[in-house]
Amino acid sequence: MTRIAYWTGEAAPLVRALVRVLRDRAATLALRMSGLEAATLIELTAFGTAVMMHWRYTRGVRTPGREAAR
Repeated sequence: MTRIAYWTGEAAPLVRALVRVLRDRAATLALRMSGLEAATLIELTAFGTAVMMHWRYTRGVRTPGREAAR
């Protein structure tokens, strides 16, 4: 979370909220990761940074049937 906040410039509580959403969604879908822990952390950090930057520049994550918050 610290690295995502650093690279995106977003506040830590917002990044924590993103990580919680991703965790909950992964649990709902029963998703699991395998492989080396270090590589997995790098990939998750890159993914989280990309999602956060997308949100930062669009100011919302679009969900089916719902417009983005602006």
